[in-house]
Amino acid sequence: MEQHAVPRQITTFEFKLIGFMTVKQFIYLAIFAGMGVVVYNAIPVPILNIIMGGLVVLLGAGLAFYKHNERTLDVWIIHLITSLLAPSQYYYMKNNHIPDFLSDVFTSKNEDVIQAHMDAQQKLHKYIQNNGQTIEGTEKKQDINTLIHTTKAQQSKSSKSETGDQTSKQEGSISISLHNLTSIKAAESTSPQQPLKPPPFLSGVIKNSKEEPLSNIMVYVNSETDQPVRILKTNRNGIFATFHPLPSGQYKLNPKDLGGNYFFDTMDVVVNGSPIKPINVYSKETL
Repeated sequence: MEQHAVPRQITTFEFKLIGFMTVKQFIYLAIFAGMGVVVYNAIPVPILNIIMGGLVVLLGAGLAFYKHNERTLDVWIIHLITSLLAPSQYYYMKNNHIPDFLSDVFTSKNEDVIQAHMDAQQKLHKYIQNNGQTIEGTEKKQDINTLIHTTKAQQSKSSKSETGDQTSKQEGSISISLHNLTSIKAAESTSPQQPLKPPPFLSGVIKNSKEEPLSNIMVYVNSETDQPVRILKTNRNGIFATFHPLPSGQYKLNPKDLGGNYFFDTMDVVVNGSPIKPINVYSKETL
């Protein structure tokens, strides 16, 4: 069976128009042969002029006839110069614009600041509740103690004076104390309470199967059309939160671990304009 011819690149085929040489090879030989003659005549030393002229002619012959891996010597020289002058190290400069849905979102690079803010808010809320329940009893106790001490002091002073003066002073001090207690209660009932800072609109905790919090988990809040509305990230305690309200509607909560160690189900969240209760999310990995 006759062997098929090996396909060749015909677009770079060069025709031999001058004897056994192409036009390119003839030009190389002609130029470097002339340069060899010039070098031979320019150097007055007898042996050195022959060596230098011969090297110039030999370089021209190499450019005309030498090939390695189907590449001529001039191509190798051009690639060598390019590799020496071209940079060997490149730097990636990020210049991306912030998406529209993240332009108004508060982000903090320090996770400790967010956690400290949430802890302080919870402690302040508990303190205000406890203080509101016990402030009335505390003020009563303080007024009674003041009344007792004031009465004892007046009794010790009035022991040197007449009995009638002592009774009138005690009645006056009791009436003044009762008047002060009544004014304090009236001021307390009329003074408006300071409004509390609203809690996070959407928050939750992400844990694994061992009830351990997972940090650095990305939480994507997508709309019904799978468009990202919020992108959150859990802190070292596994907590994610956003204080910016979401429009009413149905959303999809999609946690993702960029490291690929934990996997989660997509959760449906319905927003009706009011803050959502904290959500507990557990991973599906089996250890």
